[in-house]
Amino acid sequence: MIHFIKLNLVSIIYAFIALIPIQLIGNVYRINRLTGWKIATINTITAVVIIIEFIVGTILILTSFFIVIGINHLLLNQINLLNSFLHHQS
Repeated sequence: MIHFIKLNLVSIIYAFIALIPIQLIGNVYRINRLTGWKIATINTITAVVIIIEFIVGTILILTSFFIVIGINHLLLNQINLLNSFLHHQS
């Protein structure tokens, strides 16, 4: 069950990495109409947001990957300690 939750969390991060640029690029004229900004300004802001979002998304994915590895390593250590304790008791 934990693996299923982890997989879904990483999938959500990937979905947002794709969703944000698509929405920004697809709604340039709507943003222009609502804010009054020039198209070139919106395109520049969109490019900056995409770059920042790609960097932050990559960091989130890598961090979640290393957290999962750390949790798995910690659990394996605890199981090994418990097994060694049980074997010394018998």
